[in-house]
Amino acid sequence: MQEHIIYLDAHDSVAVVRDDKNMRTLPAPTLVRGTACTLRLRLFAERVGTAPYPIDSLYDVVTWQWVMDSDFYDRSPYKLVGDHAQIEVSSIQEYNNGIGRVYTQVTIPMPSMETNELARWLGSEPMRSGLTGELTGFNANGSPIFILQVEGFKVRNRIVSSAAPTLPESPYMTQAQVQEMITQAIASAANITSGGSAGTGGESGNTSSGGSSDTGGNTSSGGSSDTGGNTSSGGSSGSNSSSGSGAYEDEHGGQLGEDIIYDIL
Repeated sequence: MQEHIIYLDAHDSVAVVRDDKNMRTLPAPTLVRGTACTLRLRLFAERVGTAPYPIDSLYDVVTWQWVMDSDFYDRSPYKLVGDHAQIEVSSIQEYNNGIGRVYTQVTIPMPSMETNELARWLGSEPMRSGLTGELTGFNANGSPIFILQVEGFKVRNRIVSSAAPTLPESPYMTQAQVQEMITQAIASAANITSGGSAGTGGESGNTSSGGSSDTGGNTSSGGSSDTGGNTSSGGSSGSNSSSGSGAYEDEHGGQLGEDIIYDIL
């Protein structure tokens, strides 16, 4: 967050930006579009001298308002608005080269520095000047009892959007993606039995030592076919028999495949 300390000759309603000794006139600071900042207005009571603005004259102020605009048409939207509820007035003491000075300070937080009105006013210009800030203090009846205007603020435009950039996606796989890969690997491995597969003689199917087929097209050593069309060593069409090692018959004479154990690394 940017912080701007602004010394002001506040004896009149239109303040003049001065140095910390109230000896030289300075330009108003340059703000940056979209960048939150805090303004610290340090008020002098007179045109010359470092006497602080009397803080006791501000005790009746119960509500503060800070707005910034480039025109004085009060029905148009403001370019920028401060955080009214967080505006504070205090008396501070600062030491410089062993010399202490007391200042009446008005602290104005400006967390939002991006508005449509400001963007339209800036357009594609790198910077524009002519923004005026107005500080108003209201009493308990809602009447303005303190007004101070500061002219000549500049606003610097942005090259890129003030919105935060989109973060790149993580290059790492999620646990769900890893689990899906394992599931697919198991499913693929379950389609392969010892001895591989063959598709000759009809629909492609799986074969194994001592295997069988219900629809034909598969052959195996000692295998059989229920619907005919395929022959096997030691077998016959339309019957189930097996002479292969590791094959077993069920109660209907069909073959049961070998048990297969998969090691998932």
